[in-house]
Amino acid sequence: MQQVHERELVVLRLLDAEPARVFKAFTTPETLKKWLGPRGSKLGGCVLDPRVGGRFRFELEFEGGMSFVLAGEYREFEPARRLAFSWGLEGEDDDSEVAISFEADDGRTRLRLEHRGLAADEIAQNEGGWNEFFDRLTVALA
Repeated sequence: MQQVHERELVVLRLLDAEPARVFKAFTTPETLKKWLGPRGSKLGGCVLDPRVGGRFRFELEFEGGMSFVLAGEYREFEPARRLAFSWGLEGEDDDSEVAISFEADDGRTRLRLEHRGLAADEIAQNEGGWNEFFDRLTVALA
């Protein structure tokens, strides 16, 4: 289920794994490589410094040799509860902000992603992207 607000996107998911395991899927390179990126891509380079003030850098590679790099800085880091970070293409100055909460629900996780600071024409693209990522995350957690 998604809710779209002006310049903000909210994506909600119920995942069949406990919050600590879902949080780990966001903060360890081995697990991120299983799900981060759209179908047809793979996560090549993956550098994480998961702590407040730490940075991350993900290189997404596509068939045909195309690639791009997503990078950001962790703003909040509360294991199994909350994660917030800047998010944008490396080298561009228009970073947006992402906050993710992980709420326990009878052995599962209610995940809430809030993506703020998007231009109006970026909301639909990011909604599709996050949902595709989370579809892959669901499979990786199974």
